[in-house]
Amino acid sequence: MTDIKQEELASIAKKNRKSRASGTMGTSIIQPTSYTEVSRIHRGALSTLKGSMVVTAATAGEGTTLLAHLMAQRSAEAGRKTLLVDLNMRNTELSNNLLPDRTAWNLGGRNFAEGFGDLIHPTSDPNLFFMPAPLDSVSVQFLKDMSHAGAFFDALEKSFEHIVVDTTPIGSLNRYNVDPVTLSAAARRTVLVMMANRTHKDKVHKAVKQLRESGANVEGMVVNDLENPSLRSQLNNFADFFKPVAPGFTQWMRQKIAKSERLD
Repeated sequence: MTDIKQEELASIAKKNRKSRASGTMGTSIIQPTSYTEVSRIHRGALSTLKGSMVVTAATAGEGTTLLAHLMAQRSAEAGRKTLLVDLNMRNTELSNNLLPDRTAWNLGGRNFAEGFGDLIHPTSDPNLFFMPAPLDSVSVQFLKDMSHAGAFFDALEKSFEHIVVDTTPIGSLNRYNVDPVTLSAAARRTVLVMMANRTHKDKVHKAVKQLRESGANVEGMVVNDLENPSLRSQLNNFADFFKPVAPGFTQWMRQKIAKSERLD
């Protein structure tokens, strides 16, 4: 996490992928939540803390959906009763992939004391539950009010230890979006995601300024390095530059790069 609170940038796992590791015990599947980066981010953002956390970004395509999903999975694996909420109305990828059958939330006429059992669905992990994006504009408008959003999170926190919310980017202006700044201010904490070497720093600064002015508890920033070339890749490209005039040197350098464990 960065400061905002700490001067440390963490990078999230590149794509929601599975890695294969082979050895004498055979081939095993390493889940994304086992990656060191994911564990570090979770430890800084949630871990022993309780309550709601909003995941947002300055612009679209930063990786909020991936991070929200990974954080919720990590909490569930740690034994926390966790709810993953899709309020990314610009891109309801979570709902489309996890539970295609969305319904209206009808928050305006709902008695929060009765809970949200009809809107919350179990997953394959007994500790992880999912709340797909609402279909009704009334609920979207309802959550644009700070006090309403706060009451919504308070009600959910009575049933869940961790609530992780995927949201629309701060820079996306659409009347059907639930304002991520309002949600961040209403939640106990928020995390801002940015794409390395792509997101303009002015947009990030503006997003952080909006969050702070709203009273949001900005826990930190996560850098998604999906499009950021690795040091190993850059060194290989450098070695290839000499191939036309010194193929032997290129081969030697590539071998050294391949054997180095410090570049991973």
